[in-house]
Amino acid sequence: MTKLPLFIAAAIILYGCTSDSVGASNNNDVITVISREDGSGTRMAFSELFGLHQRNNDGTISDLTAEYSAVTNSAAVMMASVAGNPNAIGYLSLGTPCSLVKTVSIDNVSSTVENIKNGSYRFCRPFIAVTLGEQSEAVKDFLSFITSEQGCSIAEKNSFVGINDSEYIKNFSKGEITVSGSSSVVLLMQKFKDAYKIINPDVKITVQQSDSSSGIAAVLDGVSDIGMISRPPTENELEKGIMPTTIAIDGIAVIINRSNNIDNLTSEQIRKIYSGETTCWREITAENQ
Repeated sequence: MTKLPLFIAAAIILYGCTSDSVGASNNNDVITVISREDGSGTRMAFSELFGLHQRNNDGTISDLTAEYSAVTNSAAVMMASVAGNPNAIGYLSLGTPCSLVKTVSIDNVSSTVENIKNGSYRFCRPFIAVTLGEQSEAVKDFLSFITSEQGCSIAEKNSFVGINDSEYIKNFSKGEITVSGSSSVVLLMQKFKDAYKIINPDVKITVQQSDSSSGIAAVLDGVSDIGMISRPPTENELEKGIMPTTIAIDGIAVIINRSNNIDNLTSEQIRKIYSGETTCWREITAENQ
C-alpha cells in the first residue's frame, strides 16, 4: 500500500478507516453524500463546476448542496470518511494521495494531469497564493521560486499542472514566512517549502492548514504573509487589497468507496447526487446500464 502523509494516516486511524473497512459489503443502497465545510475553496470550486451555485437577485450565491450531506473539515477527513463507508461519495484535490478510495471517471474522462492539460478533463481550478501590500525580501524570493521553472517541476511531480516557467534568480535573503490556508494546497506548499529550504536554509517557513477563506483572513489580519486558496478570490476579497498569484492548476477528483463497482459518473449524475435529487446507488446503476 502507498505510504500516506502523516496527517492523512492519522485521520484514517481516528475515523476507524483502516484497510479492513475498505470493501465492506454494501447492504444499504442510500448514497452517503460527503462535502467540505463552507469556507473550503474546494467546496466552492466543486459547487460551481457541477452546477450547484445559484446566483440570487441580491447578487449573493447560494450553494445547492443537499442539507443532509455530511461535512468534513479537511481533505484528509474527506478521504477517511469515504474509505470507511461503502455508500459514500466525496471529492478531493487530484494531488491528494487517495490509495484507499476509488476515483471515478467523469463523463468518461479520467482525472489525470494529462487530461487537464489537453482540455478533456474540465473539472479543475487554480491554486493561488495571496499576499497583501509590500512584501519582505524573503517572501518575494520564496514566491519567485514557487513561480519558477523549479516550482513548475515540483507541481508536475505531485499530480498538479504547473503553469509558470520563469527563471529563478537566487536571492539569499533571511527571515521568517508564515503561510496558511487551504488543506488542498498545503501538500504542494510543503513540497515547495522543502525544496526551497535546500536552496535557502536561512529562511524559516511555517505552513499552517485551515481553509481558503481562513487563509485570506489571516493575510488581511496580518497573521500570515501568504494565504493559500484553492479557488479564485471573490470581488469583495480583491477590493480589500489582496494580490493573487496562481501557482498551479489542480483537478477535482470525485471519489467513492473501493467496494463500489461504479467506474464512471456523468457530471449531471454528480450534480443530482449532491443536490439531493438522486439518493440511491441503484438509480445510478440503472442509468448506466
